[in-house]
Order: sequence, then C-alpha cells, then structure tokens
Amino acid sequence: MKWPSFLKSGDDATRPRIGLALGSGAARGWAHIGVIDTLLDAGVDIHCVAGTSMGALVGGVYAGGGLEALRELALKMNWRDFLYYFVEPRIPRQGLIDGHHIERWLRERVPCRDIGEMAIPFAAVSTDLRTGSPHVFREGPLIEAIRASISLPGMFSPVACGDRLLVDGGLVNPVPVDVAHAMGADRVIAVEINSAPRWNERTGDDTPAWTQSPAAPPGNTFEKFRTAIDDLFSHRSSAAPSWLEQGEGPNLFEVLGLSIQIMEARICDARFRDHPPDLLIRPEMPGIQLLDFVKADRAIEAGRRAAGEILPRVRAW
Repeated sequence: MKWPSFLKSGDDATRPRIGLALGSGAARGWAHIGVIDTLLDAGVDIHCVAGTSMGALVGGVYAGGGLEALRELALKMNWRDFLYYFVEPRIPRQGLIDGHHIERWLRERVPCRDIGEMAIPFAAVSTDLRTGSPHVFREGPLIEAIRASISLPGMFSPVACGDRLLVDGGLVNPVPVDVAHAMGADRVIAVEINSAPRWNERTGDDTPAWTQSPAAPPGNTFEKFRTAIDDLFSHRSSAAPSWLEQGEGPNLFEVLGLSIQIMEARICDARFRDHPPDLLIRPEMPGIQLLDFVKADRAIEAGRRAAGEILPRVRAW
C-alpha cells in the first residue's frame, strides 16, 4: 500500500526528528522490514535508527543502504538458506554458530560498512558478558556491531571487542528507546516484537519450521547438522534426543525461544516505564517463533499493518 507523503510539506525546522528503536526477536524481526517500508512509503523522514539483535541487523542494513537486498533474501529464504545462514553444521566451543556466513552476506550486499560514514545515524546495542552492562556501537565497523548485537548466547559465539566479550543486546536493552533519544531524536517510534509470548498447540501453517519433516530440506546440509547435534549430546549414542521431531508439548527450540521472549518482554515493560517511546508498534505475529525465518512474508506484512495503524498519529507531529 502506498500512503500519501504527508511529511513532505511545511517548514523543515519545525518538524521533529524521528528516530526508530528496533527491538530484538530473532525471526519475528523480519517485521522491522515492513515497518520501515511503510514509513518510507508515507514519506516519513527517519533521522536515526537504534537497534538490538535482529533490530540491529535490519536497522543496520537499512542505514547502510542494503534493505532491498535483505528483503529479497528474507522473502526467498527456504530450508537450505535457513540452515546456511543460521545453523552452521559444526559445534564451536562457545556457540552453535560462528556467524561467518552472515558476515559474508553483509560484506557483499551492504554498500556502507562504517557506521560513522552512514547518511542515517545508526547504533547497535550489545551486552558485555564480563560486566553485564550494555555496550552501544555508535562508530566503527558495521559488521562487527551487528554480529555482536545478534549473538544470542548458546546460539552464536560471543564477539571479542578489545577487552569486552559481547553477546546479544536483548539481555539488557531489548528495544533501545533511550539510545535513539541520545542520538538526537525528538520523537521515537519503538517496534517491540516480543510482546504477549505464548505457546500454542501446533496446527497447519503455524507449525514451526524446525519441527517439520526431516526430509523437507534439500541436499545433505540438514543431515550434517543432525550428525553434529547427535555428536554434541551423545557421542553418536543411539539414545540421542530427536528434538527436531514433532511431539507433544514444546520442543527444545520452542522452550528456548519462548523463554527468551518472556524475559525480553518483561525487561521491555520495566525499561518503558523509565524510557517510554512516543509511539509503540507491536506487530501481531501468531505462529511465528524464534527460528521461523522461512515465514518472512507473514512477518513483513504484520509489520506493514502495524505501522500503517500509527501513521495518523505520526501526522499529528
């Protein structure tokens, strides 16, 4: 949908500087693409972007000029792409994923890779594992900043940066409203994608991608992954857990994902009391969970719908 460009007239000096605070949420973070698309279609001038985890990935790629390529990747993502980018078939000591494939994609697709040279100011939030405090990237290499911000403990290996060991920023600041204000935003639109976390019985299209038939992914990448996991848990024992198969109740990935959603939703509630956004967008995405990266079309559309609902309020600014 194309919206009227209602922010294109008037005195530039009187317009508030609008910042985006894009939150964490793994695959649900594809919704950020829909939010940005809708705001840009409406002529909203985005002054700055602060992102955490998946919000840092989408926001950083947008600020660096690669949003179109990211949208294309998201919409065409299938099982093979998911395993290639998000499940490297090896078991590093500090995490399941080293992130080399994502880093390579960023180097090849994002034109601007230095945060200080971006036309749109950008910041990425990560967590210092040694101190428990947030670390905000406002300058330096974009890829390092994104890689640190998305480093979900246990999934991605941490990123060493000087004397810091950095992991996912969602542990301390899932939706960085305060960071966007500190970057000079007069009004902050926050996008929170971990609200109302819950587990429902899996039916039809809501079956998470990782619980589908093991025969679904083409090629032998999936089998390599399963062999690596079997080695990790049981050293090739016949009793290795079949935790990628559908069964009663939530599986391991669902427990992990929903636990993270609950934690980050509660942290957001507490932080919003001290740093409330001027507008809060919470896209409705039932059936899209932590690793449902192959459901980007649904998440992006949810972001578009939710952003469209707040446009009249942006007009009032």
